[in-house]
Amino acid sequence: AIMTLDDEEIEAVNGGALAQKLLQMASGAVYDNEGRWHSIHNHKIEELAQIREEAQGSPLLVAYWHKPSLERILKAFPKAVKMDKNGSMVGPWNQGKIDMLLVHPRSAGHGLNMQHGPGHTLVWFDNPRPLEDYLQTIKRLSRPGQKAVVKVFHLVTRGTVDAKVVPSLMAKDGSQDALKQHIRDIRNSWSL
Repeated sequence: AIMTLDDEEIEAVNGGALAQKLLQMASGAVYDNEGRWHSIHNHKIEELAQIREEAQGSPLLVAYWHKPSLERILKAFPKAVKMDKNGSMVGPWNQGKIDMLLVHPRSAGHGLNMQHGPGHTLVWFDNPRPLEDYLQTIKRLSRPGQKAVVKVFHLVTRGTVDAKVVPSLMAKDGSQDALKQHIRDIRNSWSL
């Protein structure tokens, strides 16, 4: 058991399930053995509220990974809007009509041009493990046409697996950049 909740032991059946449970817990909710989720803390909700306040009306793009995170954010911020499957929220986002847009990296990580409006702040509520999802989501704002400096915040719950995920993403990105540079160097040496 990884934790006891209301006299029920929450279990993970394998290493992958354990990693997911730990990430869920870092974000403030966890699924029980029956598939129901339970809120266990609101630290990230409180931090998101602080960032919202400090943004002073500038729109926020908030990335979530877990369904309970989406539900909890929508409950805490009733005016937040979830990106739909068709991407039809891009227009209102770019027009500055959406103050907080909630996106899942798997559905909003490619092909959406969200850089044309006043929004330039991305908040990672749930920190993803796949580098491709991470980088592509950031590139929805950080791309040609963006007029402001893009700010990226990672909500990290101290003492949890979250504290390992973000540095791991940075290390993966650095390794990927080094590999790409090596390939460019090899190509350049061929053309000499």
